[in-house]
Amino acid sequence: MIATSKPRAVVRGLAALVGLATVVVGLPAVLWTAGGWPLPGEWPTLAQMRDAALRPDDGSLFLALLLVVGWLGWATVVLTLVVEVPAALRGTPAPRLPGLRAQQRLVAGLVAAVAALGPGGSVATAASAPSGPWEPAPPVTTDLLDDPAADDPAADEGGADRHVVAGGDTLWDVAESRLGDPTRYPEIVAASTATVQPDGRRLTDPDLIVPGWTLTIPEGDVPAGLPDTGGPAAATDEATDEAADEAADEAADEAADEAADLLRTTGGVGAVLAAALVSVLATRRIRVQRHRRPGERLAEGTAADRATETELRRAADPVAVEVVDRVLRGLAARLAAAQRGLPPLRAVRLTRRTLELYLAAPAELPAPFAGTAHGGVWTVALDEVRDDAPASGVPAPYPSLVTLGHDHDDALVLLDLEQVGTLVVDGPAELVRSSLTAVAAELATSAWADDLRVTLVGAPALADLDLLDTGRVRHVTDVEELLDELAVRVADDRLLLATAGVSGLGAARATQVADATWTPEILVIAEPLPAGQWDRLEALIVTAPRVAVAAVVGGSEPGGPPSRGHRLRGRTPHTGGGTWVLRLDGPAERPVAILDPLGVPVRPQLLDGETRRRFLELLSGVGEQPARTVGAAAHGLIAGRPLHGGPAVAAPAEVTAGEARVEPPAPPKARRPALARRVSGKALPRLLMLGPVEVHDAAELAEQTKLGQLTELAMFIALNPGCDSNAIDEAIWPGSAVTKTTRGTAISKLRRWLGADASGSSLLPRTDSGYTLRPGIRSDWDDWRELLPDGPARATTADLRAALELVRGRPFSGRGRRRYAWADHLAQEMIASVVDACHELALRALVDRDPWEALRTALIGLSVEPGVELLWRDRLKAELALGDPARVLDSVDKLLVTAAELGGGLEPETEELIELIRTGRAMEPDPPGPVPHGRRAVSAGIRSGT
Repeated sequence: MIATSKPRAVVRGLAALVGLATVVVGLPAVLWTAGGWPLPGEWPTLAQMRDAALRPDDGSLFLALLLVVGWLGWATVVLTLVVEVPAALRGTPAPRLPGLRAQQRLVAGLVAAVAALGPGGSVATAASAPSGPWEPAPPVTTDLLDDPAADDPAADEGGADRHVVAGGDTLWDVAESRLGDPTRYPEIVAASTATVQPDGRRLTDPDLIVPGWTLTIPEGDVPAGLPDTGGPAAATDEATDEAADEAADEAADEAADEAADLLRTTGGVGAVLAAALVSVLATRRIRVQRHRRPGERLAEGTAADRATETELRRAADPVAVEVVDRVLRGLAARLAAAQRGLPPLRAVRLTRRTLELYLAAPAELPAPFAGTAHGGVWTVALDEVRDDAPASGVPAPYPSLVTLGHDHDDALVLLDLEQVGTLVVDGPAELVRSSLTAVAAELATSAWADDLRVTLVGAPALADLDLLDTGRVRHVTDVEELLDELAVRVADDRLLLATAGVSGLGAARATQVADATWTPEILVIAEPLPAGQWDRLEALIVTAPRVAVAAVVGGSEPGGPPSRGHRLRGRTPHTGGGTWVLRLDGPAERPVAILDPLGVPVRPQLLDGETRRRFLELLSGVGEQPARTVGAAAHGLIAGRPLHGGPAVAAPAEVTAGEARVEPPAPPKARRPALARRVSGKALPRLLMLGPVEVHDAAELAEQTKLGQLTELAMFIALNPGCDSNAIDEAIWPGSAVTKTTRGTAISKLRRWLGADASGSSLLPRTDSGYTLRPGIRSDWDDWRELLPDGPARATTADLRAALELVRGRPFSGRGRRRYAWADHLAQEMIASVVDACHELALRALVDRDPWEALRTALIGLSVEPGVELLWRDRLKAELALGDPARVLDSVDKLLVTAAELGGGLEPETEELIELIRTGRAMEPDPPGPVPHGRRAVSAGIRSGT
């Protein structure tokens, strides 16, 4: 029933209609009959006007003046009617007409009364007529909600600033009873338009209010029955007009300020994605500036590139993004404190001033959220929470939120992909590709997710999204292998949820348990899948209990049902009762979309090819190159050439040009065991510790800003198998209060970075504690210990050579100042082992009269630990055997400088050897007969190992 169907309102409306008709049509008819057209056919002269004013009046002059006044009054009524009728149709207050306040109030009341007659027909028409792309009521409606609660007309009835509409109410009556002036109903309309009503609509038409709706009554209004407080009425009206004019001016200024910002770029990028892209660009520039050399400048880009950046910055709203993140995490914190789980969220509507949550089922949310009569819609004003302190240590409650587009009110419409499960994007190929790109880019850069993986399937055109360098994007071509991997992940996550005793992801995140299940994986599938693969994926996504896996799939059939490979059978309903499809249509410059099964119209968010190309040019133009890693071919390189053959390379810093200038023939290549592990033709990740810390052959590119932390975390787990969360916290974040969110995000990123084995199982198994890498992942330290299980002295010469090829420098070098504090003791063990192996091999080479190998081996050891005198003596003995006095004396000087820097005296054996070198006795050739004392001392030293 319509609220205006009460007989009293109908009678009043009919009377108002008759009154308007009488004034608009009847009055000019009477005036015309009485005096004809009010304007004379010929204007009188001044003399005629003077004569008419001075001669006695027989009543004709009075009648003429009366007719003129009547016509003027009729004209003012018609003018106010022309202003009030369009305003009433739009549901907005009409502009004030100076000097016509009385007429405007009268006409406004008559128009409102007449409008009360027609809502029933209006509703019927709206329900049956085909709607244009921007015409329907707010696009996010309670169609998004399941089982709407029954309307409660008594709700909030006692509130001082609220009025719940009852049957027969009209805005005219409400304004009269609550404000004392029925003509002030437009103020109630203006104050109530932001309120989401129980049926999901808003008050946009003053002709239509429905029982159960809540109206907001403006504050500070005095009913008509109160005594007058003094002052002339005219002055009061004037003051009211002046205040209203000032308010109108402020509103106009505010609207102009908002108009200065774009709601979306020309290419279709909304505020959230624009803010993320601008943040990526700013972060990249800061990083390059830190390492910029004097005289170097960042590339400016072309004029078109700069225009694209300007447009993105205008559309971006980073403050709103940050506030929304704070609000959602704060909601999760409050619910956790009350020992309540997160309610399932279906959609979000984000305006410039409010955040609206549309839940999958009615629920009670804590302040600052304000509910509606329907428990499934909750709102919060962004200004009210802009200064709230962030909730620390709270995991992202809804990390899979992504923008679909703008509604007719220019509000962003976002969908929670975890809750929806699968979203099909259908339409022309170009629009589908741009929509999928926007979804992938926003998810890859989302600030509302602590961690997230975007898996691109069959989307070679999106390969350049790797340049975003967030560590979230991967590309997959083998769908069967991907499905196998997902099957393992889904089974593991369900087991973890069951073990933790929680019913789903919302409860796990709220109570901060089973953190290995928190990270969503969103599949972006560019082309239809075969029916068999789609059935497998569908089962993984929709089977309860649901885990953090969802899919966005693209089609190219604009006019019909979803593409064939993307169908979801009715026997497997998704949230909302059917397949979620975003149907795209229209030209690229003004696309339209309908979100089914709701029939919600949106202007879709798109990241078109031109905008993407311009942005990526800006990003690449910053000038940053990916960090170079040392490949396997460069392991064990010293003194300008490999240890045993191969091309020449640069010498280490400890080896000068003079030391590397002599190139003898290389000895035969030593045997080296096959140490690499491969799965399905792909090498598994390899951890390098005997030199700069690195991880080779990782499954995905890691985010550069997190590379150091992920590498250290991988090293710690590899060297401490079975370590628990406390051990990880103390090692990686010493002295810090680490939240479960921080640790869980790091573990999740490491798991994704390392990848999975042939069976699809993660190389870092999913568990809440007892972290251990799969056996297939090895480190160079593992290989070292395998080659030298009983120590260097008992190893074969070939194994010693193979072990030293693993050494690339000082163990755990290249780390930050605060990194790897937990590894100091192990680093010392590695250094001692390397030094012993170098000395053993150098000693054997000197005995075998191979000074070149002895020299190279000694230099390897000195690159690891420059102060070991045992290796210095090996070096000097090798150089003595090469017969180059200048080189030997230069090395003695370097030894003395090093000893002075380290402090303390030289060992006696070292001093004796230096004395022999300086006196020249150590470099004298062996004469025939007995060996001289000096030469005998050097030979004895070689044989004794000193």
